[in-house]
This record gives sequence, structure tokens and C-alpha cells, in this order.
Amino acid sequence: MNFLKRAVFLTSFLPFFLFAQKRSISSSSNFCPPNLSKDSSEVYSNNTTNGDFAKSSRNFADADGSLNSVIEHKTNASDYIEKRYVRFFAGAGISLNTVGISGSIPIYNLSPRSYSSVGPKIFAGVNFYPLPSVGKSVIRLEFSYMTATYKGSGDLYYIAPVVKGNYQPDQHNFSIVPQFQYNIYNADLLKFYLDLGFSINISSYTGNQVYNSYTMQTQTDYFGTKKLWFSAPIKAGVILQRNFEISLGYVYPETISSKTSGAYRFYDYSIKVHSLQLGVNYLF
Repeated sequence: MNFLKRAVFLTSFLPFFLFAQKRSISSSSNFCPPNLSKDSSEVYSNNTTNGDFAKSSRNFADADGSLNSVIEHKTNASDYIEKRYVRFFAGAGISLNTVGISGSIPIYNLSPRSYSSVGPKIFAGVNFYPLPSVGKSVIRLEFSYMTATYKGSGDLYYIAPVVKGNYQPDQHNFSIVPQFQYNIYNADLLKFYLDLGFSINISSYTGNQVYNSYTMQTQTDYFGTKKLWFSAPIKAGVILQRNFEISLGYVYPETISSKTSGAYRFYDYSIKVHSLQLGVNYLF
């Protein structure tokens, strides 16, 4: 009876002993004691249980999962700027502007009737992404500044005396351009898009005058011009590495002359301007 009690008492410690031994073997499963021979070390290493191997596998899987989590976290961090609802941009470019004058005008034999000039363009604005996780549709609001120039000369009198006059106005144009942009190719690091907009243009003019060397007088406000006018730009472009954008745009011909102002408003003439624009900008 006493033996049975002792056996039960000793058996109650067996789980704790096995647990301690298991932890000891697990912590040194890859360690071979220096006093063991090669054969003994093989036997020693083979003493690891299937449970120890499963536990090691689970530990490795956990470590691998942690590594994947870190990689995924870094990937998501790099994509964060792409998934924002709002991004600002700024850039610069060049604009090939063509001014054309047609109809009955007070300068006879004016030449050329169409004149092209290249000028700088600067712009900045903000993009709104309705679905930033997709990013195919973009609502853009752009503010830009550019200039257009015309240079021509002609006769100031229909008959004698023959007096030449030069007409060389400059247009300074500030524009507010709401646009809709759609990415027809929408990879992560490369996008191709088409863009349609509506431009509200506020313009001022210099050089809208002609000097008459015969009378030695300068006629100012020569042609009537619009200070507020509208145009419809279209654009195609590419976005590289999420941040760098290159675009090529065209602005349809629009009338900038006004028949309600100018020294010769009773003449039937029209002045139109259109432009081809190349721009580079950075998306913040």
C-alpha cells in the first residue's frame, strides 16, 4: 500500500519532468555536445520528437509570415502616396501659340495674317481621386500662365502716302482649367491618360497699338480684345514612377477679338488663337 502511494506520488511529477526535458531538447536540437562522438551525436539529434519538429516548423512559418508582413507593410507604405484622395502638382513647359487675324482690318496688306511664337508656360494645381485604390479617373484643377505674341506690318493708307505700320501685341494669359483625366493604361509605375478640360482665361494685352510715322502719332487700343474668354483644351500624357508626368496638349482656336471695344470696332475682323503645349510636372 505504501509502495502504491509512492508510485502515485512519483508519477504525478512525470508530466513536469517530461515538459522540462522537452524544452531542454528543443532549445538544443541543433547543438551537439562536444564530448559525444559522431555516432552518438546522430543518435542524440535523432532523439527529437515529431512534436519538436512540428514546433520548429511552426516557428519557421511564423518567422516567414513575419517577414512577409514586413515586406507587405513596406509595399503598402510605398503605395500610400498613390492611394491618397488628393495630390498636388507643379510644372513648366513650352507653348507654341498661333495668332491669326482675318476679315476687314484697318491695316491694309497686313502680313503675315498668321503668326506663331514659342513662349513659356508655368502651371500648378491639384488632383482629386474619387477611387484612389483604383486611380483610373482623376478630376484635376489647374492654374496656368502663358503668353502669346503676334508680329505683323502693313499699309496704314489705302492710297498715297505709303506709310508702313507695325502691329506687335502680346497677350498675357492666366487660366483656370478644370479637367477630367482617364488613365487608359493604369499600371503601378506607368500610366497613359487622356484629358479633357474647360479653360477660363483672363487676359491682358500690351503693344495693342500702331505708330504712324506720317502723323507721328500712336493709335492705342488698336484692336478690340477680350479680357475674359473660354477655350477647350485636350491633352494626352504619361506618368512615370508615380511622380513624373509628361503631357502634350492642344487648345482649339478661339476668338479673342471683341467688336464692342477698340479704336476700329466698326471693322469686321476676327482674331483667333490656338496653341500646342508640351509640359513636364511633378506629382507630390
